[in-house]
Amino acid sequence: MTSFSDFLMQLNQDYQSDKIGTVYQCPERKITRKIKDPHTLILIVGVEGAGKTTFCKNNFSGFNVINFDSFIADNIKSVKDEEFDSLWNKFLNHAKECLQKGTTVIDANSVMMDFRFKLLYLLDGCYSKAVLVVLNPTKTQLISRIKSQLSLRIRPGMWEDVGYAYDSLQEQLQNNMISVGVSEVYIIK
Repeated sequence: MTSFSDFLMQLNQDYQSDKIGTVYQCPERKITRKIKDPHTLILIVGVEGAGKTTFCKNNFSGFNVINFDSFIADNIKSVKDEEFDSLWNKFLNHAKECLQKGTTVIDANSVMMDFRFKLLYLLDGCYSKAVLVVLNPTKTQLISRIKSQLSLRIRPGMWEDVGYAYDSLQEQLQNNMISVGVSEVYIIK
């Protein structure tokens, strides 16, 4: 296996030479029909409140779905602070086991590229194809969803995080950086 820095350099070269995934604007219902390879890694990306978990429940019930936040919350109780790396490894092992069984969806909160690239690198060899599904509602829709679910939200500083993540996602979409490292990208508004 190559080093992570070599992996990132290759992604950069791919981006510079336009060897990047194909981007589709897609209605929700058509995505599962397009995923045919039995060992596809599907990463769900969107800012908090975009509807990732609901989208997974409605569209990917036939696949292995791992909600990153729930996995961490369920397992954090048994991990001491100094063992946080073991929790990350536990998550990766769980994802690898799921990929052996078939197509696996990772419902991850982070829209940051470094998180996505780290996952692709650490799971490399476990999947035959990587697909990114981006939930990208308008900022107005997002704020409306968050306000309606505010009582369910735990983090008090969420508004600042959502604004930063939203801007980062828009930049990635605008510069076509969203398609680096994956075969296909499906953008759902």
